[in-house]
Amino acid sequence: MNYLLEVRQVSKCYGEERILNDVSLALAPGQALAITGPSGGGKTTLLSIIGLLQQATSGTVLIDGQDTGGLEPRQQTALRAAHFGFVFQRARLIHSLTALENVMVPAWLTREGKAAAARAQELLVRFGLAQRLDYRPQELSLGQLRRVALARALLLSPKVILADEPTNDLDPAAAAEVADSLLETCGRGTGLILVTHDPGLAGRTDRNLCLEQGRLIE
Repeated sequence: MNYLLEVRQVSKCYGEERILNDVSLALAPGQALAITGPSGGGKTTLLSIIGLLQQATSGTVLIDGQDTGGLEPRQQTALRAAHFGFVFQRARLIHSLTALENVMVPAWLTREGKAAAARAQELLVRFGLAQRLDYRPQELSLGQLRRVALARALLLSPKVILADEPTNDLDPAAAAEVADSLLETCGRGTGLILVTHDPGLAGRTDRNLCLEQGRLIE
């Protein structure tokens, strides 16, 4: 099978503390995978290593079959921009920009054109934010911030979405909207890996893995 990404025996240590211990997983096109487990157990660290935001202490991360270990930083940055969309736990929006401008940030970094601007507006309308295009993050609710972050992640049609606690702190209605939007992308062939403490959301994915004492358990 051609996987979107593979993680092979990845370990991560901070000094003498081992956070991840020989972790392996693979993600196929259109597959949704949930990673659960206790807080502080390394789930966000694993997501960052998968997304090439952190370096593993040992092991291999392959993107479309390519070993990323020998890539220069600029090559990793280009691969990350082309392959991944990120939904961070704290949204990480730029407060001086409007909702529409925040969604456009990935396009500016990759020098995409007018088509990206049209898609950014289309995504915000689809997520119920048609009346909030010119609002800044401080003028939006937590649920609206998370939807702006999701639109930003989807802007360049990534092959894989990495979502860290995407429904955390949201009311049930907002959480359902964000979850539905994330899982809907899998129907178009996008891979999804999400970290969550929500058993209901984890139960809707194709695979549910638990990270305990640095190891993944099916």
